Amino acid sequence: MSDPDKLSPPPAQGWHLESDWAGLDPEREGVTYSASKLKKLAEQLTDEFAKFVGDKPGSVNDLDMKANLVGMKVAVDQIKRWEGGQSFVATVQNGHKEFTEAYREIAEKTRIAIELINAGAGNYERVDIANVGTKDV
Repeated sequence: MSDPDKLSPPPAQGWHLESDWAGLDPEREGVTYSASKLKKLAEQLTDEFAKFVGDKPGSVNDLDMKANLVGMKVAVDQIKRWEGGQSFVATVQNGHKEFTEAYREIAEKTRIAIELINAGAGNYERVDIANVGTKDV
């Protein structure tokens, strides 16, 4: 636990750092960061991510609608004694299901990554304010 005498006064929302904490030195080993650049990146990713959601072309729902094989299954079902056709449709439907599920997972993981970038930008802003009193280094 940290020594209460070494704590800097807490800014808004109780965020504080120990006065002797090295913090995030923006010049350390050539590594730099910018909360505003991270936020801008998250905004750009959010704009691109919009293609995954809703019914826009290229979205998961669009893929599911355009690539579902209900019509093909109905047509093949009407052909009696064609087991190869039934097997083919079942295989293609399974492939469609697997691909759509993978696409949904990618969309969800992209959404989470954007949230994490935004959270990181917020953390950097709080550290900057606690260390030097500004929002961006």
